[in-house]
Amino acid sequence: MAKTDFFPLRPAANPTIYAYEDTNPQYAGLLKVGYTIKSAKERVAEQYPTLRPGTKPYKIVLDEPAIKENGTTFTDHDVHRLLRKRGFLNPNGEWFKCKLTDVIFNDAKFSLQFNYFILKTAKRATVRIYFLFMRGN
Repeated sequence: MAKTDFFPLRPAANPTIYAYEDTNPQYAGLLKVGYTIKSAKERVAEQYPTLRPGTKPYKIVLDEPAIKENGTTFTDHDVHRLLRKRGFLNPNGEWFKCKLTDVIFNDAKFSLQFNYFILKTAKRATVRIYFLFMRGN
């Protein structure tokens, strides 16, 4: 049996969860949480189509694979649902009144609940080791 029979092939798309801050004062304290199959940089740039002199009016603060441990994907809707459930204000669309640490914390809780590990690689390994230890494996 060939190796590819054991492991599902990874899709050519790159499913990504991202979050960014807009520098406009009306967005102070808000993060836009989104999903894309492109790079986060490309997707956010599409949302700001007018070229402006100077620095970009946004800062990408989260750019992580939206892939479950089993190889399937999840979307921003899953993360939005969790943020709302946790009580974070959602004034409009994909904008949330929260900090990056709140999104990562909630993603981590979401991850642990559904076996989604979207933390950085080092943290991902630590979380897995901890849960193997806690389960007695």
